[in-house]
Amino acid sequence: MVNVEITEYAKKKAKKYQVLKQLDKQVKFLAKNPRHPSLKLQPLVESNKEIWKFRITKNYWGLVEKIYCNLRVHDVIKHLK
Repeated sequence: MVNVEITEYAKKKAKKYQVLKQLDKQVKFLAKNPRHPSLKLQPLVESNKEIWKFRITKNYWGLVEKIYCNLRVHDVIKHLK
């Protein structure tokens, strides 16, 4: 199991977008199994393997940074199609 921290900024954004409950659910999956299919975890930029995005809902994604063996959720963003 991985330790996952959610920053206050990410919590505020999730609350603003009304996806805080979904964020908490996905973070639990992230902690237990980062390869869980509903997360669709992928690197944000190919050259930087430390910043990843994961799916919260169909329209919202979380940005997570890998710090040693821990993860920190920094932001919640709208998915651009």
